[in-house]
Amino acid sequence: MATHGTVLNLDTEKKALVMRMGFHYHIPFIKKDDGYYTSGAIGVFIDSIAEQCTEIVCFLHTALDAEFEQMDYKLKQKNIRIIEIGSHDLFLKRITRSRKIKKIIQPYLASVDIMLIRAPSPLLPLFSSVSIQNDVPLAYLLVGDYVKSFEGASVKGWKKIILKNYFNYNKKRQDHFAPKALVFTNSRVLHNEYRDVTSNTYEIKTTTLTEKDFFEKKNENFHYPVELLYTGRIEPTKGLDEVLEAMKLLNEKGIDTKLNLVGWEDKKGYVEHLFQKAKQFGMENNIVFHGKKQVGEELFSMYRNADIYVIASKGNEGFPRTIWEAMANTTPVIASNLGSIPHFLDNGKNVLLVESGSVADIVDNIYLLLKDEELRKRLVKNAYILAKENTLEQQAKKLVNACKIFIENGKL
Repeated sequence: MATHGTVLNLDTEKKALVMRMGFHYHIPFIKKDDGYYTSGAIGVFIDSIAEQCTEIVCFLHTALDAEFEQMDYKLKQKNIRIIEIGSHDLFLKRITRSRKIKKIIQPYLASVDIMLIRAPSPLLPLFSSVSIQNDVPLAYLLVGDYVKSFEGASVKGWKKIILKNYFNYNKKRQDHFAPKALVFTNSRVLHNEYRDVTSNTYEIKTTTLTEKDFFEKKNENFHYPVELLYTGRIEPTKGLDEVLEAMKLLNEKGIDTKLNLVGWEDKKGYVEHLFQKAKQFGMENNIVFHGKKQVGEELFSMYRNADIYVIASKGNEGFPRTIWEAMANTTPVIASNLGSIPHFLDNGKNVLLVESGSVADIVDNIYLLLKDEELRKRLVKNAYILAKENTLEQQAKKLVNACKIFIENGKL
């Protein structure tokens, strides 16, 4: 939606303009004999954008050996061109190679109509400045905030000073270029921040769901023990300690639960910490770590086998795409009342919200879902309908059409 002036119908396809899009994000790729692979969440996004463009030119890092397992999604569209910009080293090393990367990307800028940068990303200042210098229209897709995410981080000493200074610099450069750019946000908080910076703002939902990924459960009965599910980055800010404490209290009430963890460990040793905590509670058999699952049937089957999806985040949060995934697979959702979650969802209508860090809220809402079948059915039905409105096909079309209008008119 345009935040100022006339509301534009971005669902109407703009066929007059043939568009070649440049794209950069810090998630890497690998090349195999049968094609290019990247992480699933970003791979389905690139494919969805490519379907709407003549060509998408992706400026990506090559994955390190330790990251190969995460590169589990094969890019499907034939109009994707990948330009290698060096290895996916520690981001400080990538920044020191800025001059070399600039020489790599500059010759390709004449062949793109707009440069889309998914942010935050370490090389945003470089890609922004080079695009503007070469008269290439600039677009941002903002999915987070380095500065806010770094608040409360456990990093200490000289490393903390360097990171904090760079994140502040990165954000200042982003804000410097934003008035000249088309800005997409997947968060109401970010949207409210940037609508005063530029009138060229647009709110969009980031998701992994295609129109074929929806599934309605026929059996609405809960398992025993009750299957709880969390998917995504496994780290302390996701409230998993509180979920375990809630499980302990439920167990004392005679309600047996099991926590299924799906994703990747973002803080080394944290999964082991969770297992040790479960063992202290006498619940070592009530937690299972399934590892990372490939986006698509492998991941979505985890939602279909779950009774309740719980994301009890603390601190900074945008809008987790995993919520849409749970809703599309008719799994009721309990989520924290922070970030954009309460802006996009309605407590008691399509979600049950808990206060950040509140073990009691988690207990109460799990208990409520178990006991109130009508509430559970209503939440699931409304959530399913809402998720249907936010597929990759719909969101990619809106994003690309907004870019076409921006290129033609210079503004939304």
